[in-house]
Amino acid sequence: MDLFKPSRKLLEKICDEGNYLSNYEIYLREDIDNNIQRVYNSFFPSLDSKLSHFYKFGSEKHHEFFQPHFVLVEEIFKNCCDHSKGDVEIGMFFGDKGVCYGFCDGGDYFKDDKIKYQYENKIPLTNLKPKTEYNRRIGTKNIFSKSDLIEVDSIKGILYCVLLN
Repeated sequence: MDLFKPSRKLLEKICDEGNYLSNYEIYLREDIDNNIQRVYNSFFPSLDSKLSHFYKFGSEKHHEFFQPHFVLVEEIFKNCCDHSKGDVEIGMFFGDKGVCYGFCDGGDYFKDDKIKYQYENKIPLTNLKPKTEYNRRIGTKNIFSKSDLIEVDSIKGILYCVLLN
């Protein structure tokens, strides 16, 4: 398997001297299609645990620290599960100055240079599908507001979002 990783620029933003810890999770399309709730239920406690153990913060800071991570990751993970037809790969890169999340769902959306430009410059998208019970149309708003930096690898179709501490 060919694992991805963020650019040198993003890694330098989250850590000094390349001192980061990477972790990957892969969710198979079959599992997503058969029981999406179980997929969500397994991923988010895992994320919470990873953040808590890596940053070793006390319970008084837990909600304040975790909330923006949860909102960002939930929105992107949900979009990957809802809109892609392939497996969902998530890379998490933990550094002393922040976290970089990478999302790859095997689709072509992030291979579009126009989408790359809009996301990296946090330009609101105008060609959105109509609002429905499942499509709340707040995804990019959450992604843009919670990310300190966004980078798109338009060759591999990977979205990277950084949250600094």
